[in-house]
Amino acid sequence: MLVRIESDRASFVMLGDSALKLLRMAGHSGTVPGAIPADGVASALARLEAAVGQAADAEDVADEARRDDEKDDERRVPVTLRQRAFPLLELMRGAVSSGSGVRWRKG
Repeated sequence: MLVRIESDRASFVMLGDSALKLLRMAGHSGTVPGAIPADGVASALARLEAAVGQAADAEDVADEARRDDEKDDERRVPVTLRQRAFPLLELMRGAVSSGSGVRWRKG
């Protein structure tokens, strides 16, 4: 499933599993369709930034250990949670600046 996430200023499409995980980290139930009203975006953004920061710290430690084990192995580097969260964080920052809400639906 794809999820389209949008505000009055921007929109993008994300894979469903990643989108729902990030929306839950922001404090939403993860139901599709859904929305965060304009007056709730700032607090959802703060929750998401904190959760991504904590998860990213744990990922960094795990990645460092994995790199030590795979020094001679040429494997693809996985996309980090911080990288996956970037478009949503930017959209939410823009929504806070413009005073708009954030909504999502199947995309």
